[in-house]
Amino acid sequence: GADYVFGGMDKLLSQDWDYDSFIKRYNSIEPSMILKDYIDVSDVYKPYKLDNNKIDFIAFMKDIMDIESYTSYMHAFEKENIQYLDPYSHMKLAFPLDLQRIRNGEPKYLIRELFSKR
Repeated sequence: GADYVFGGMDKLLSQDWDYDSFIKRYNSIEPSMILKDYIDVSDVYKPYKLDNNKIDFIAFMKDIMDIESYTSYMHAFEKENIQYLDPYSHMKLAFPLDLQRIRNGEPKYLIRELFSKR
């Protein structure tokens, strides 16, 4: 959770992605290349496609990656009848992440600043 909220996904935040490049990076392996029966997942990206073949990767991460991440934890907890609560799933920044700081080697700069005040 903290990686998504506080800028720890520095490889995905490292550039303003072209649409196709982001899909290739995010999928890692194209399902059709390894599975006989596969599901085309390209529709999940389409709402985030921008003009000139770019993608709103910040909105994608917020909407899709968050759910994907939290769900993987929730299933494990639910299987063992443990209540799952992730405080990061309820946190929202008051201002956008400073992508330049992240791209200049300061992932999770907000967390570091917070702990430096202790």
